[in-house]
Amino acid sequence: NMVDNKPASLQDRIEAFLRNNRVILAILTTLVIVAIVAVVVGISISRNSQQREAARLYEIETAFSDWQAEIDPENPADPSAIIETLQSERFRAGGYAYHRQLFLIANAYEIAGNYADAAEQYALAGDSRGFLGTTALLKSGLMLEAAGDLEAARAALTGLVEDFDTAEEPRVKFTLGRLSEALEKYEAARQWYDRVIADHSASGWADFAQNRLIALVVDGLISE
Repeated sequence: NMVDNKPASLQDRIEAFLRNNRVILAILTTLVIVAIVAVVVGISISRNSQQREAARLYEIETAFSDWQAEIDPENPADPSAIIETLQSERFRAGGYAYHRQLFLIANAYEIAGNYADAAEQYALAGDSRGFLGTTALLKSGLMLEAAGDLEAARAALTGLVEDFDTAEEPRVKFTLGRLSEALEKYEAARQWYDRVIADHSASGWADFAQNRLIALVVDGLISE
């Protein structure tokens, strides 16, 4: 019979496939729905978490501002209370709030004159190529200098220049020249000042570098 032997149409084949695999297809459909719901819920949770984190960050930033406003200029600031407040929150490691918290703690130590502790906290805040990274690393180097550890300051700022792109590069290179002078490494100082002049000729730091080179030559510390 020609009718019985006629090849099945595409529609017939699809219907047969659906009949034979309806259980598997039902399971797959359920899994897809569950996955979509999980993504939607995850996005909602993430958004709510970020909003709560932003609110908690605002609270400690407000507390820090209030502490600053109450500092008596005639007396050394005691950072212990504000640092305890700043450390009371726990933020997602690597996020903006996490680095901002470290930056605030470092700033509190700096205001109190605890430069070594400030340098350590700034270095932690700068342990990232994003957010406050380069600013924190610059501050870490400057705090090490303020603490009297010139070699550590030079090492930190050298790493900043060599490993990061930063708008503060002219200043950092000039500071490295100045630190080299303080360590009586005058040829190293010349090299840093030369780099400032060559790489940032339009910057005011180039003028400062040129003045330092002239002073070194006049003092007989480097040759012309």
